Amino acid sequence: MPSWQRAACLVIGVLSVWLICGTAGAQYPPVQPPAPYAPSAPTYTPNAPDVPRVANLNVVGSPTANTSPTYSQYPPLEPPAQPTPAGAPGLRAPAEEQVVDVQIIGNQSVGKATILSHIRTRAGRRYDRATIEKDVQRLDDTNLFADIKTSSQPAPGGRIVIFQVVERPTLRYVKFVGNQKLKKKTLLKECGLTVGGAANPFAVQEAQRKLERLYHDRGYTEARVSIYEGAKPGDPGAVFVIREGPKQRVAWADFIGNTIASDGKLRTVIESKQGFIPVVTGSYDRRKVEEDKTRLINYYRSLGFFNAQVEPQVRFVGEVGLGGMTFFEDHALVRVTFVINEGPRYKVRDVYFGGNKKFNTDQLGGDLKLIRGDYFNQREMETDVREIKDKYGRIGYVKADIRAEPRLLEEPGMLDLVYNIDEGHRYIAGRVEPVIAEEYPHTKLSTVLNRLSIRPGDIINIDELRASEIRLEASELFENNRYAGIYPRIVLTEPETDSQQTPEREGRPQIAQPPRLTRFRGQSPDPRPQAPRWAPTRPAPPTWSGSRNGGY
Repeated sequence: MPSWQRAACLVIGVLSVWLICGTAGAQYPPVQPPAPYAPSAPTYTPNAPDVPRVANLNVVGSPTANTSPTYSQYPPLEPPAQPTPAGAPGLRAPAEEQVVDVQIIGNQSVGKATILSHIRTRAGRRYDRATIEKDVQRLDDTNLFADIKTSSQPAPGGRIVIFQVVERPTLRYVKFVGNQKLKKKTLLKECGLTVGGAANPFAVQEAQRKLERLYHDRGYTEARVSIYEGAKPGDPGAVFVIREGPKQRVAWADFIGNTIASDGKLRTVIESKQGFIPVVTGSYDRRKVEEDKTRLINYYRSLGFFNAQVEPQVRFVGEVGLGGMTFFEDHALVRVTFVINEGPRYKVRDVYFGGNKKFNTDQLGGDLKLIRGDYFNQREMETDVREIKDKYGRIGYVKADIRAEPRLLEEPGMLDLVYNIDEGHRYIAGRVEPVIAEEYPHTKLSTVLNRLSIRPGDIINIDELRASEIRLEASELFENNRYAGIYPRIVLTEPETDSQQTPEREGRPQIAQPPRLTRFRGQSPDPRPQAPRWAPTRPAPPTWSGSRNGGY
């Protein structure tokens, strides 16, 4: 090929490559390096009114016994062992001293096995002064020793730990003289004294008071218990002399001076009343009569009788018998009469509100049950307090404090009702985090979160909180026993603030950080993104997915 043809082919090839590269560059823009992260400035105004606070919602519950996992179970993940740096001399831990023997000195009646059962120091374990001090405290709690000293001495292979004890005198016997109505087993259980236990005069005196209280609670109000032996140091045992007396029962309870309530209604307030069968029920107790006096006064005050006075009168009935047969001994039956001076009943002259800013007086007073001109009723007042608190709770003021104060006036029978309101702060929902009361829960967190009607960023509504709790109870995922105080509930907690806050950040709502979980069982540890430290005043509600990523 001639040289001019080779030159032409070379020029044509260069032009073709140049055209192809130019077209590709026009189709795709050049790649720019990523811009550094710069958080947007929050729209928070330091002096803006009604700045809501963030509150975390912790769903607390105990799983039911028959809850079965919906996925396979895995053992907890243990953190990996840290490797020892190679070639690093001098990092060997110092050798720890071992306990080669434990000796007990000074015990006479208390066996060595009994003493060793209360201590944790054992031969072959590490020598630890903190453990020995706790052992001394446990031995002292047994109340068997007057003095406890410890020492140690070196020995081949470790140290010998020595416990030197001084025993208290022990009770050789506990006796009761004169008991006929109550068995010795019952009295021993009540007094708390045991044969072989420490002989303590103060414990014997406390046992005397317990025995008298037991008899009085059983209806033997005239019973007396005296100490014959055991009240002095050095007494080998405890002996109680008991004078039981007759068992007293309430034959009848009546009232004098009551006009607002019938005798039957007042008997539902007191406990000192006759039973359906007086021979079996209706025990008399002086302490209960005094408590019934307080109950009646509180009942009258709840109805507006603030000056009511109650005075109980007790009359003993003589021996009751028929045809030479004695059914009740002398002073065995009691008639209790409550003399009542009701006094004037107070009316509400006016209702006032103090501290309210979000609602005016007409809005708060429109739904009250206890209004101007009504007789005072504590139950209606408490209902109004709950209604006012719920009114604030529906707009986010879930921690509003409402206190009602009846103020008696100089005018007889009139009072003013004042509601002192501390509105507090308005709260928005932050992190929603289920807290299942089990070390390794089986229930998926999304199963719990899907039953809640409050999402992060929402204004907290007290009605929605209660509805969510009802759905959790109805799900039967958790134990539900309100009588025992075990039921699923939602607890509001404010996020922890930093110990060092700058002036420009102080007062802003803060988002809670996710808890640090190190072990999982039955649930995969999903990655948790780092939540922003500071949020705008009204953050936009995030998309709800029901995952474990911080409850969002």
